[in-house]
This record gives sequence, C-alpha cells and structure tokens, in this order.
Amino acid sequence: MVVKDHSLGHADGLWNMGSLSSGTLSADFLQIGFFFGLLAGALGAAINTSGLPVVIYVSLKVWTKDEVKSNAQGFFLMTLVLILGAYTAEGLITGAVLKDLVVCAHGAGRLLCRAHGILAYQ
Repeated sequence: MVVKDHSLGHADGLWNMGSLSSGTLSADFLQIGFFFGLLAGALGAAINTSGLPVVIYVSLKVWTKDEVKSNAQGFFLMTLVLILGAYTAEGLITGAVLKDLVVCAHGAGRLLCRAHGILAYQ
C-alpha cells in the first residue's frame, strides 16, 4: 500500500496548515495562526510593535533555523515597506525629516566609531 504525502512541507509556511484534498484550513491555522496574526496587527496598529507575536509564532512552528529567519525577515521587510508607504502617503516623511535623518545618522555613526576606537571614520 502506497501512502501519498499531500503536505507541501514546512517551507510553505501557512499553506502547510491547510488540507490540499479538502481545501479547508486545519484547526492549527484557525486557532494559532489567526490569533497571532490578530495580536500582531493590533499591537502594530496601536504601538508599532508587531514583532513579538510573530517571533513567538515562528518559534512554535516546526521549521528549521533558516526557515524561521527567512519568514521573520520577510514579515519585517513587508511591514517596513507598508509603514514607510503609509507615512509617505500621509505626508509624514518630508524633506526636513529626511535631512534630520541624515544629520542624526551621521552623528550616531561618528559616536559609534569613536566608542569602538575606529579612527578611519572622519
């Protein structure tokens, strides 16, 4: 008797929690995935800290170290892009803000280099 494995593997993330034959989502996805997604969305909207639920969720998954890192990095990259897009659309990112960013980044770079004894950064 041959048993076919219909799972997509761990690399396919949330799709792995669904059943290919029935087209329905498993209880794990509905209970755990939605909970952490809602919690991350609520925290992200309220205080811009959606990372903790995501880190807990990927830690609970049976993924390799590389899968955890790539999924978390993908989430945080997309979150950053969406936040910067929303800030720009609302007019919060202006020329003055970008100028202040450059000045602060330059000053912080100089302080860090001095603190670590790097003299080449002038």
